[in-house]
Amino acid sequence: MNIGNWVTFRQDIQSPYVRGTFDVDDLVSAKITICGLGFFELFLNGRRCGDYFKPVWTDYEPRDLSTLYYPNDAQFTHRVCFAAYDITPYLTSGENCVAVVLGNGWYRQDQKNCEGELCYNRHLKLNYAIEWTDGAGVTHTEKSGAGLAYKRGHIVYNNVYFGEKHDYSLYDTDWMQPGYRGEGWTAAAPTEGPDAVYELQQCPNDTIAKTIRPTRIAERGGVSVYDAGESLSGWVRFTAAGEGGVKVRYAEHIHGDRTLDFRPTLLYDRVGGEGRCSGDEYVGLHAGVVCRPVFCWHGFRYFEIEGAYTDLVCESVHADIPRLAEFQSDSAALNWYFEASLNTFYANMHCGVPSDCPHREKMGYTGDGQLIAESVMLTTDSRTFFKKWMRDIADCQDLKTGHVQHTAPFYGGGGGPGGWGIAIVKVPLAYYGLYGDKEPLQEYFPNMLRFIESFGRFTEDGLVVRELPGGWCLGEWCAPEKTVIPEPYVNTCLYIKAMQLVEGAAAALGRAVSFRDRIETAKRAVAGRYYEAETNSFCGDVQGADLFALDIGMGGGTLLKKTFAKYERLRKFDTGIFGTDILLELLARHGRADIMYALLTSSEYPSFGHMRKNGAKTLYETWEGRDSHCHPMFGAGVRRLFDTILGIKQRGAGFGKVTIEPPDIAIERRLYGRLKTADGVIEVRYDTDENGFFAEVSLTGGICAELLYKGRTFRLNHGANRVTLEPKKRVAV
Repeated sequence: MNIGNWVTFRQDIQSPYVRGTFDVDDLVSAKITICGLGFFELFLNGRRCGDYFKPVWTDYEPRDLSTLYYPNDAQFTHRVCFAAYDITPYLTSGENCVAVVLGNGWYRQDQKNCEGELCYNRHLKLNYAIEWTDGAGVTHTEKSGAGLAYKRGHIVYNNVYFGEKHDYSLYDTDWMQPGYRGEGWTAAAPTEGPDAVYELQQCPNDTIAKTIRPTRIAERGGVSVYDAGESLSGWVRFTAAGEGGVKVRYAEHIHGDRTLDFRPTLLYDRVGGEGRCSGDEYVGLHAGVVCRPVFCWHGFRYFEIEGAYTDLVCESVHADIPRLAEFQSDSAALNWYFEASLNTFYANMHCGVPSDCPHREKMGYTGDGQLIAESVMLTTDSRTFFKKWMRDIADCQDLKTGHVQHTAPFYGGGGGPGGWGIAIVKVPLAYYGLYGDKEPLQEYFPNMLRFIESFGRFTEDGLVVRELPGGWCLGEWCAPEKTVIPEPYVNTCLYIKAMQLVEGAAAALGRAVSFRDRIETAKRAVAGRYYEAETNSFCGDVQGADLFALDIGMGGGTLLKKTFAKYERLRKFDTGIFGTDILLELLARHGRADIMYALLTSSEYPSFGHMRKNGAKTLYETWEGRDSHCHPMFGAGVRRLFDTILGIKQRGAGFGKVTIEPPDIAIERRLYGRLKTADGVIEVRYDTDENGFFAEVSLTGGICAELLYKGRTFRLNHGANRVTLEPKKRVAV
């Protein structure tokens, strides 16, 4: 990878304009390799090049972590990504101008410090190399360096959490053009680059996915309140209608009087600090100026705007990742769960990181990410996205101890060793399971082993009782009401689960790895401390505690039957983020589509139907909707719509061989699903006509499949297949 020389700029400038020129003659082709830290916007001869929030977020370079909310002396691997673009169409013969606008991004995020001081560097930096080839086949190179000049730009404040302020009295319309000779420019200063691995970015940047026309729902004293109709990540774009300024403030909630409720998405600049809402301000405007943020996105459904504007729209912004799946049924509840989950996934996919929410935290929590990884990879074209994030998880694994952090890239945050750290195991396994590709499994297998070894520091008498000294040690999270299921119980069960999964990964790689003695020791500790023989339950089955034991092979068949009977009767959830996923997994594993259907379609609190009944378009952070309305972790069950409700079951890694098993759900007789997999497309439809209940299955690519229904086996061919499952009974006349 050909790169240039690092340059930097005055620290007091929030967002510098940077420009350089070079001559081209007899151009055949050209490309640029570029990195601007934190974010950069690239222009060639005034034309914008590339999508948004470049480069992707990584753990760029070493930081002093001693100021964190809780102690962390981990040693990480650091990485910086360069973006590459074909710029042939942007260049002309003669003088050309390369122009860059820089923003703080996470690299210089020094405002929201409630987790502690997490700024990577106080100085923005830029590095690029342009290579162009002439008609004689000669390659020429132009590199960033002493020839670059900069000045203060019109973005006078920008922060990935709090928003932006633009002063259009500083806006210069010609500075990106060749031949420009403006004043007030300063030579860029040479500097050292981050102490990190440099590599070419492979995963997609963010893009504007759709445009929404919001509805004005209130107006008071010159301030208008709008409803976008759904929770999204992105921004408000408008055209200035006159002189002066415009202010925009964002929220997910609204009060009964149609004023914005900022409480659930308030941002805190420090521990104990006063909460602030996110917003944007534009001053020095004149009619015709198009306004939107450049270096941040907001999570919102509602917003208020003050000032003179026209042509107002909301733009939904997220990673440029197409959808690969469709699901439809007679059940509005199932359809809602699918769409709401995908909306939430997309709103939380930015800069190569699956975040927990698009507003208050915006961090790549490993607990949230490991839960949804399989469902997101199944339903979206996110292969390179998660390949990048696996690298983030591994980069932020402590090189000394093997401990896996709660967020990746590391940015503080609460969590625990089991549900969060297990991401280093579960995400590569999900990748292998869906794509049949062993490369990440092979690459991160040593990291998995180090992760298992890290638990030696956290256990006493076989139970996981701590994590980092003075830090978090969460077990379950976001259960209904207050989470009371014991943390050591949950973490020990998940530790056992991790060992079982690593043994499975080893088998897939042809390696002999066994944790039998450790697993048995931990199981004895769990049983000795938490099993109650008189009730045949663990922890009294509070908040679905029995599920954690059943998932790792404890409890036996009697407890399993008792558990299924409980949820068949309950028809709602009593679980947090991990227990909910385990419950749906157990139902899938044992073919109980009937109970799964009842749970996923229930409208009684706690349930997804309760969220739907309250008008949600994305998934709540908590069952009752007290906090964020755009947290993805409860969307982990989306994969169950396909493997259980539709009955598309893999026979091994990848989708080369599958079995279609129509669910025996008496009340659900019309279902449709489509999956575009690495092996081909699978399309399944169940319906009833005058001839009876039937299945239509379409297969493309290299997929081989058979259909199983009530003891009968039907071989399926490539292309379209139709199978009558239950002929309509004829009544003799």
